[in-house]
Amino acid sequence: MLAGRLPFVLFALSFCARLLFTDATTDDAFITYRYVENILAGNGFVYNVGERVLGVTTPLYTLLLALVGMMGVPARVAGPLLNILADSLVAPLLSRPEPGSRERPIFGPLLYALCPINAFWSASGMETGLFCFTIALALYLYERERLTAASIACAVAVLLRVDAGILVAVLIGHHLTTRRRMPWRAIAAFAGTVAPWIVFATIYFGQPVPNSVIAKAALQKTAVTDALWTILGRGFLHLRNPVGIALLGFAIYAFVAVRRSRSSPWTLFAITYAAAYTLTRAQLHPWYYPPAYVGYLPLAGVGIGAAIARIRLERWKPLAVILLAAGAAAGLGIVYRTQLKQAATLGGFLRRTGAAIGRATPAGSSILLKDIGYLGYYSGLQVHDFAGLVTPALIPYRARLDFAGGLRAVQSDYALVSPEVARLLEADEWFRANYELIEIYSSGEFRMLCYGRRSVRSGEIRIPPGTPIEIESGEVI
Repeated sequence: MLAGRLPFVLFALSFCARLLFTDATTDDAFITYRYVENILAGNGFVYNVGERVLGVTTPLYTLLLALVGMMGVPARVAGPLLNILADSLVAPLLSRPEPGSRERPIFGPLLYALCPINAFWSASGMETGLFCFTIALALYLYERERLTAASIACAVAVLLRVDAGILVAVLIGHHLTTRRRMPWRAIAAFAGTVAPWIVFATIYFGQPVPNSVIAKAALQKTAVTDALWTILGRGFLHLRNPVGIALLGFAIYAFVAVRRSRSSPWTLFAITYAAAYTLTRAQLHPWYYPPAYVGYLPLAGVGIGAAIARIRLERWKPLAVILLAAGAAAGLGIVYRTQLKQAATLGGFLRRTGAAIGRATPAGSSILLKDIGYLGYYSGLQVHDFAGLVTPALIPYRARLDFAGGLRAVQSDYALVSPEVARLLEADEWFRANYELIEIYSSGEFRMLCYGRRSVRSGEIRIPPGTPIEIESGEVI
């Protein structure tokens, strides 16, 4: 009876764990939200009105939020909820018996359900939860030889995020290795699903590849030896944490001791995904890690079960489940007390700062920003994006950290920067001659400086420098 209820228990645990983090909307989510609002306003699939640049890596998610928005549900509400629901379905999917087996896995699904990293990022407003679910669904369908359905799930994953191409490569490679033939029908279904978007994006944006991918690829790469630690060891595997070390140990044990784990497409995807990002030596954001756990945590779960069977402690399996759940819950509590508070505090500061700048500057003004999520969304200004996500002309300047050169290239009316960037700008003679400090925004540990171009500065700022701006907590910025 308990086995039959396991999927529902896992869904409930997953859903409750993810609901804890609904205040953790990350900055990049608001890039997508601004695209959504422009679509709904009739301005087109754009970030800045009139500029057709695909600055989001998740076009399907953007269109999905726009569709939900047409029903009256704001993207800020629909985004986290859709991802929480989708990610909560992964653990029940993982608990299904493998083909040819009647035994339901428990440890891997439980690890996923209560994983703090996946819980946090599925509630962040990003596409992470939907992406992880489509990956899990594609692997689940492929394992049961439903190749056409699996290929469509792969196509949906690619439209959610282009790095799902790793999954496509893994499944084609696995099929060629095990079946010795190319799955042409499945490939045709995949191509037919993604083709309409490729045609539209090529006509509308001039290219099907998101500009955000190009911008991120241009960033400075870390050394190979550094990447092995910062991306693989510290990022994917969390080896600074004893729990991360233990999970790696169980995963290795499963890989060595359980033959089916070595050829499992779930395992191969997790290894290939982590290896691909490590070898590219890219500067990763933490929301790139959770998809690997769709395959990695089930592998660690197999290792836990195999270790219990090896030392003949099957009768203690329920106790092991309870201890594992308690440990994961403790991890959720730690992340809740630390990361959630920091994310919510930073988000509140950026939201209020963006709104204040929007009120203080003339309509149609342009502003240079390095992080364009909250600030771009709440200011409503035309944004020159120093990261290059929506301003391709700034990509080479970002790659060499030439902030003054980038500002000179786009001639923004205003620039809002961190103290570190401000010091770099102030060292440039051209910048000092053309821009002046007009406002400082600060709250606790957060501080940003706003500069205005001298030719547009006089008489146009509606909030005089030094005027305190009330914020929700009663502090002043």
